Amino acid sequence: MRARASIVFCLAALLLGAAPVHAQTAAPDPTGSIAPASPSSAPRPAALKPLYGSFIVLQGLDLESTLRALDDHTGREGNPVMGGIAQSPGAFVAVKASVATGIIVLSERIRKRHPSMAVLTMIGLNATYAAIVAHNYAISR
Repeated sequence: MRARASIVFCLAALLLGAAPVHAQTAAPDPTGSIAPASPSSAPRPAALKPLYGSFIVLQGLDLESTLRALDDHTGREGNPVMGGIAQSPGAFVAVKASVATGIIVLSERIRKRHPSMAVLTMIGLNATYAAIVAHNYAISR
């Protein structure tokens, strides 16, 4: 059950988060010369895709470790907002996938004008979730 929930979460997050991102091309100005692309089309920093991938993996690990702790009765969901949702694995997967997708979409929006801020935000979120996952697995030992 836990393994299936983790796999379903990862697939859902990948599918929902795989929205196409189109590069903006430079448009000719009235004089016929090519105008530079607007600042809102800043290239994606190379670190973002791996950070998105690791974020999705960490979300799956958080899901699996939380469900394991709930099944073993060795822990409980510490987030009061997710406490009731965590009792239903299907709803828990759906909410975690939606939140992960929303964070990635928001990061992409930030990236368009502030690429380094998007990278720093994802590094912070990955570090936070890595600590949460480590804590969850420590509790279930």
